[in-house]
Amino acid sequence: MASSLMLTARLFLVVPVSEEERKTAMTVWSLFPSDTEYFDPSKAPFMINYRVENLVGFLEQLRSEGVEVDERVEEYDYGRFGWLMDPEGNRIELWEPGTSFTKG
Repeated sequence: MASSLMLTARLFLVVPVSEEERKTAMTVWSLFPSDTEYFDPSKAPFMINYRVENLVGFLEQLRSEGVEVDERVEEYDYGRFGWLMDPEGNRIELWEPGTSFTKG
């Protein structure tokens, strides 16, 4: 992986769904440099990130179903991240928020 998430330059567009959800969830569009290696091994110029509640359990379930799952799990104060490849070869990121994101 190129660099950690905190070191990657990004622009954020936050779109809250409701007042209550804005306290605990958001939609974020992150732009990466055109030469980023963060999406590798995918050849797509983008990556979708899904928020999950139990990252390790979800990754185990995906593995048991035969999904190609990256062995790494990265942990930060703002959450844990894991990755998988979809059947078309696109990398998908999974994020389990840290406690600072799950408390209103």
